[in-house]
Order: sequence, then structure tokens, then C-alpha cells
Amino acid sequence: MLIAVANTKGGQGKTTLACSLADFLKAELFDANPENGDADAWAGLTGRQCRLIYPDDLALLEAAAKGKGWAVVDCPPWDGRETRAALALSKVVIVPVAAGYQDLRGLARMSGLIREAREQANPKLRAAIIGMGRRTTSFAETWADALQGYHRPKDGLHYLGSLPQRQAVVDAFGAGLPAHQAAQPAGREVTEILTRLVSWIETK
Repeated sequence: MLIAVANTKGGQGKTTLACSLADFLKAELFDANPENGDADAWAGLTGRQCRLIYPDDLALLEAAAKGKGWAVVDCPPWDGRETRAALALSKVVIVPVAAGYQDLRGLARMSGLIREAREQANPKLRAAIIGMGRRTTSFAETWADALQGYHRPKDGLHYLGSLPQRQAVVDAFGAGLPAHQAAQPAGREVTEILTRLVSWIETK
């Protein structure tokens, strides 16, 4: 089963979430951004295997989509062949969204890509939106309301909650640890989000 972690805007926490989810599920990890290779670099720190996905060779993604085990692909921050193929092949896509006006514009773009994928290639595709930001900023209420506005189950869009940004998560990722193993309370908060995600993914 293939799970895509995608957002066409950079800096949303895609790689952190993808790597942590792959570790949480004991899933195969794919990095579809070989130029930067952040997921691959993280996997190297942990001793885990990560396969690189190139736009001219998407056979690995196709095989993962047909497999019985879990597989997580960290998509690049653009809407090229890799991202579109991942949306066409995945059972679900997870869209992390940081707390900013430009980040909401990125979510709008992702919403359009998900709708396009459902209409053209993958009608059963579901999307989980995860907020990745602080709840203490002056923008937080507007941002949270906007994310709630994208909760449209009939369109395959589901808002599953937000994860406050914590330095402990950044430090854990830099040390090669999955985010759910970060120092408390950050590790506990990430574990709660991942548990919610997995429960949602397994819901038919």
C-alpha cells in the first residue's frame, strides 16, 4: 500500500512527517526528490534503506502501490511527474501545512491536484491534511479555521488536526531519530498524530 506525503510548497514538514511515518509503520521509504535526497540522507543516519525515485523511472512506485506491505513516498515540492504519479498510485496522500499565508496558498494548489488525480486517475484517493505550526501566533486562529474549511470528506479531503512546531522535533530529525521519538512532550504529540493517521488510513 502506497502512502504519499506531498505539498507543492517547500518547508511544510513533508520529509520529517514521511520519515517518521515510515519508521512508525516499519514501511518501505521512497525519496522522490533525488536532487536534495533529504529522506535518503535521514535514512542513512538511521541505517534504514531508502529508494530514490527519478521522474523517468517510476516503476518502483508502481510496484509499491501493488504490494501488500506499507510504503511511504516523500514527494518533491513541485507538481511534476513524481508527485502526479504518486497521487495516481497512492491509496492516500498526506498533506502537511505550515502556519503561513503562503502555506495556505500551497494547500489550495494541492487541493486542486488531488481533485485532478481523483477525476483522471485515482477516484478512491483520500487526502489527510495535517497542520504543522504553532497555535500561539496571532495568525493561528485564521490558519486553523482555514484548515478546517478544507475538511470535505465528500471530496476526499480530511483535516486530522495540527501538530505544534517544537525544536525537539527538529533536533530529533537532525540526529536521525523519527519525530515520534523526540523529547517529550513533542514525541508524545507526534505519536498521537501518527496514531490518528494510521487509524484513518486503515478506515475503509
